Amino acid sequence: MNRIFFLIAIAILLAFLTFQFPYAISKTDDKIQLVYSTLILSVIALFSRNLPLNQTVKYSLIWLAVIMAIIFAYSYKDEFLKSRIAAELLPNRAIIMQDGSIALRARENGHFYVEAKVNGVAVNFMIDTGASDVVLSRLDAERIGINPETLSYTRTYQTANGATGGAAITLNRLQIGDFVLDDFPASVNKGEMGESLLGMSALKKLGSFRVDGNQMIIGSDK
Repeated sequence: MNRIFFLIAIAILLAFLTFQFPYAISKTDDKIQLVYSTLILSVIALFSRNLPLNQTVKYSLIWLAVIMAIIFAYSYKDEFLKSRIAAELLPNRAIIMQDGSIALRARENGHFYVEAKVNGVAVNFMIDTGASDVVLSRLDAERIGINPETLSYTRTYQTANGATGGAAITLNRLQIGDFVLDDFPASVNKGEMGESLLGMSALKKLGSFRVDGNQMIIGSDK
């Protein structure tokens, strides 16, 4: 019985994490690694030695408590994801300030990242004040329903690795926190990118921005 609860808990946890961080396992290799790790955990659970009834009941209750805690946390996810605690644990999640602006915490590498909704799909952006446009990686473009192979790469961008092509697109909606930009121009990068970029075209629309230590405030003049 405790094995069943273990597998159920793992399934719920994986579903929760996949929902919250859909871009984290968007690559094929990541998905394969996730499946492999899940199989290993399942094998451990299924082939662990049998326990006495009292211990089985004990561990079953523990797993039930874990499942209930996950469900409870999920029910309050929206409030949590806008809190300062979330900002410490998840630096790419924006804190909604009282004046409507958003605050972000810098990563260990000093860069700022923000999770935005692009056409309703969660996309993780690196904020790049040196980039003029919003630039999607090919992988993120596919995730929001754009086929990179059908685009016309007529733009030229200068990067650290040399010149690369870009294809102009229009995003139906770009949402960051409470900020919504409809019919917003962007581009898809022709080459491989580690992450999508949020450039100055979006930052200017969101309002002013400033960096104070390891914190960035965006849209303070909203």
